[in-house]
Amino acid sequence: MCFDCWKDSLANKIEEEEFNNEHDTLACSIKVEDISSDEAKQNILRRLKDNDPELDKLFICGEDQICDELDFCPTNGRELGWLGYYIGKSTTVDRIYINSTPSPSCNTGIEDFRRGLGRNNSIRSISFCIHRLDGQIFHMLDLFFKNTVNLTEFQAEECELGPEGIRQLSLALGNCKKSLKNVRFVCNQIIGGGQSMDIIAALHMHPQLKELNLGR
Repeated sequence: MCFDCWKDSLANKIEEEEFNNEHDTLACSIKVEDISSDEAKQNILRRLKDNDPELDKLFICGEDQICDELDFCPTNGRELGWLGYYIGKSTTVDRIYINSTPSPSCNTGIEDFRRGLGRNNSIRSISFCIHRLDGQIFHMLDLFFKNTVNLTEFQAEECELGPEGIRQLSLALGNCKKSLKNVRFVCNQIIGGGQSMDIIAALHMHPQLKELNLGR
């Protein structure tokens, strides 16, 4: 590793540690009622905070989607940021489903969500069902993909992938530790077939794969 790369990596680690320490301190005093006024979202945050063993899956949805008790629809940056923090600290959440990209009202919490989720090591399965799967969502998940050692399943279903989305998806898959065993691309629409080679190259880095599903 070159000196400049090492220096940048060290600076990033120090910055992440400072962020984690700051939020750990805040988490000691903050109440879920201070984060969200919505009782359903308060309940999810409380269960994440308490490491509820029955909360093994979580859906992140959009404002225009019908939600149930396991769906969290962030409507502002504070909700999104603390959601990422509590998922990052969870040791019980096994599966996460991302069904929407954050609305512009959540922009101030994207970095907090990114750094918080980047601490998680319990999630073994991640699924996307987003009409337009773009680069933003993979930026929010880059630390998670780089740091997790337990992710075994990746799925994208009914997504539209443009050139930038495919590039970011390929980077995410390439950055994953060698733990992936099941990858599923089902009913997706790829805009610009040339970029598909990037995904193939990324998957080539995972010789331990047991299943590659390219359904429809």
